[in-house]
Amino acid sequence: FYENWDQFQFAFLGPNSLTEITNAGQAEIKGIESDASWAIDSHWLVSGAISIVDANLTQNYCGTTDAANKPITNCTSPLAPSGQTLPVTPPVKGNATARYEWTLANGMDAFLQGSLVYVGRRTSDLRSQERADLGAIPSYVSVDLSAGVSNDDFSASIFLKNATDERGQIYRYAECPANVCATQVNHSGVTYIVPIQPLTIGIKFGQKF
Repeated sequence: FYENWDQFQFAFLGPNSLTEITNAGQAEIKGIESDASWAIDSHWLVSGAISIVDANLTQNYCGTTDAANKPITNCTSPLAPSGQTLPVTPPVKGNATARYEWTLANGMDAFLQGSLVYVGRRTSDLRSQERADLGAIPSYVSVDLSAGVSNDDFSASIFLKNATDERGQIYRYAECPANVCATQVNHSGVTYIVPIQPLTIGIKFGQKF
């Protein structure tokens, strides 16, 4: 896929810790997405998907607009230079699932399944100084496991979401402008994170009537 993003909107915390939304010039997004499934035999099914994205500014982000509210892109010290990667979007993201199914002696169908998700390292802000203050969002791998049985009328399964209790990060932010509240250079600030769902163990039951 290819997208030329003109005057996209960019939100950030302003001087008074209020969210401001402004136009941020142009960006170019190129990438590829693919998925595949393979039924190895009557028992095994393997599937996976991958996304590779290259998302960058194609104009400087100067942080100001003209009288027509169009972004000014010609400045000597841009807040984000042309070529800067867009925030939050990982360059590589993928998942894989393996599922094994068989029939028990009592005629019930059973399955075992394992899934793995990988999310690559990405930045937390469009602007150069703020992304340095907040720090990068690290890559992570999470694993889900499940097993269950079923027949024509009944089903039961157990699952482990994030089985290794990985503390993967979805987002990083500060309670006020990052250069005040989240400075990572001298460790004087505090950065908050939004984590993925922690280890969760559950049981599901189903009955058809």
